[in-house]
Amino acid sequence: MVIKSHIKKLKPYQPPLEGRNPQKYMLLDFNERTVEVPSFVKEAMKDFIDQGGLQKYPAYGALQRDIADYAAVAPEQVLFVNGSDQGIDLVVRCCCPFGSEVIIPSPTFAMFEQAAESEGLVIRRPNFTKEGGFPLAEVLEMVNSKTALVVLSNPNNPTGTEIPREAIIQVLETVKCAVLVDECYFEFMDPKSTVVGEVDRFPNLFVSRTFSKTWGIPSLRLGYLVSTKPNVDALTCVRGPYDINQIAVVGITAALKQRQYVFEYVREVMEPGPRNRHMSVSVSQMRL
Repeated sequence: MVIKSHIKKLKPYQPPLEGRNPQKYMLLDFNERTVEVPSFVKEAMKDFIDQGGLQKYPAYGALQRDIADYAAVAPEQVLFVNGSDQGIDLVVRCCCPFGSEVIIPSPTFAMFEQAAESEGLVIRRPNFTKEGGFPLAEVLEMVNSKTALVVLSNPNNPTGTEIPREAIIQVLETVKCAVLVDECYFEFMDPKSTVVGEVDRFPNLFVSRTFSKTWGIPSLRLGYLVSTKPNVDALTCVRGPYDINQIAVVGITAALKQRQYVFEYVREVMEPGPRNRHMSVSVSQMRL
């Protein structure tokens, strides 16, 4: 066998689909959007296919600028990736030497540990608790000279636990290693909770987001990282030049142009009782 010894010991992540038909049932434990995406997103992709061009390599055009505009950061601080999973993998691969340690508060998204194990890292697992929430003190106590990465999922998946912004800042002010803050459910948070605006202050900060959850397009596999320009430039050297498919670019570009549907969906999910048609949440209110 030519496979690395630690890789041979791993088990692949298996989505819990046995005995379930995703075409017949909504998989709520996958946090799939409960309603379809708007017709204008689907029509944009259909139009692209009808116009020909599937035989050509992707052309990304203004996608990086459009995502940066939504995230309220500079375009050079954005790296779009093949789902936030690829973003997680890139951070682990580029920041963590073999045998170094990663702190991953648990329970959380399984892909953090899979990426860490594939690089032969030692995983430290402080625990979220119902009573105490995010284990800030335990995280900081675990940091040592071998720590290469701290992963913070905010809000955490699957517990839904919010990590206070001041706790994330305290971690960033304390550690010297890379810090990955996963904000895949950012749209469900108070917009002031995000830390994307801190990447200039903390060059060790990486923020991951996705278009899978509130945007409702997990099948397109598109996410993005926000970090400093030097970090983005370095990760771009590892990401493939054509890892993002053209239909994903078309669909996400259309969604970003009429993004209000996302905030309407968030309001329906978050507000109790029948939908109040007289209420309006503007893009500016929901953005940073």
